[in-house]
Amino acid sequence: RLRQAPWLTVGEVQTRQAAGEPLLILDVRTAADFDGEQGHLPDALNIPLESLPERLEALGTDPERPIAIFCRTDRRSAKAAALLARQGFARAQVVRGGMTAWRERGWPGADAAAPTPGP
Repeated sequence: RLRQAPWLTVGEVQTRQAAGEPLLILDVRTAADFDGEQGHLPDALNIPLESLPERLEALGTDPERPIAIFCRTDRRSAKAAALLARQGFARAQVVRGGMTAWRERGWPGADAAAPTPGP
């Protein structure tokens, strides 16, 4: 069960990263979305939601490690947070609005696909 608020804002994530906090950024979108138009946060770990149950070991062995879960909005992230909570990861939090909210702030995403040039 989560011991803290299950939601983070993109501003809180940005502030915590800037402060150097040991925050694991978990992106549960597909690989195509991860490397697609919105890109992803630098150092994000990409484990698609559908693969998460089989890949929990990739999150490490510390159930107290803070985890910020991203997807495009926050639907897949909420499912991932519920799964992680059941597995004992008490500090996994959903990033409200996901990469959509991150990009709306004008913050870059690593490896975002280059826009297609016009004619």
